[in-house]
Amino acid sequence: MMTNRSTKGFTLIEVMVALVTLGIGLMAVMGLHFSSLRSDIRNRDESRALFLANQKIEEIRSQDFASVVSGQDYSAHPYDMEWSVTAPQAWRKDVVVTVSWPEKVKSVGGDSHNKQRSVQVATIIAQLN
Repeated sequence: MMTNRSTKGFTLIEVMVALVTLGIGLMAVMGLHFSSLRSDIRNRDESRALFLANQKIEEIRSQDFASVVSGQDYSAHPYDMEWSVTAPQAWRKDVVVTVSWPEKVKSVGGDSHNKQRSVQVATIIAQLN
């Protein structure tokens, strides 16, 4: 006896394999999304810090040459700003502005580290009389 069975539809195993494959693909896309989000937050924080450092450099450049001295500013929370001024020659001052901030992004394992990140911007101010 021969029975002619036409197969219409999917078997349970085929559905399970398709769901597992779809789940693995979605997990990979989610991991990529979270990695991109972490990079975006880090880049945003670094851009803000660079903006603050450049703003401080411009503020220092607008001062009188004799009044340019080292200092610090902690008012731009969570960014801490310090600048150091050295005078290797009487007509020249080297200025380095350092802006630091705490890392907001947790690591992949979920560990929360109190990692401090920072950027530095340097310039030379000269008094040419």
